Amino acid sequence: MTLNLQRWDGQIRQYQASSKGTAYYHLFSATPLAVEELQGQVTERCLLSLKDQLLKDAQFYLADMPPSRSGPIGVSAVDAPAAAANLPAE
Repeated sequence: MTLNLQRWDGQIRQYQASSKGTAYYHLFSATPLAVEELQGQVTERCLLSLKDQLLKDAQFYLADMPPSRSGPIGVSAVDAPAAAANLPAE
């Protein structure tokens, strides 16, 4: 997994993470849920590694503040998958 971030002044940093997992099961007994859980664990490990790298490099992004802009700030939103919306709240 690779993450490229560009600071306001154009400097770019690249962060990389990888992870792997192994599932042991009898032939034809791997349920889609088991495979999905393993994929989720591997993805989570990669994202945690990227987060740790970003935290170690925080001064690179916080050292120089961008000049004030008169234009609006762009905002993006990400929706949760429909299946996750149906899970009971904890």
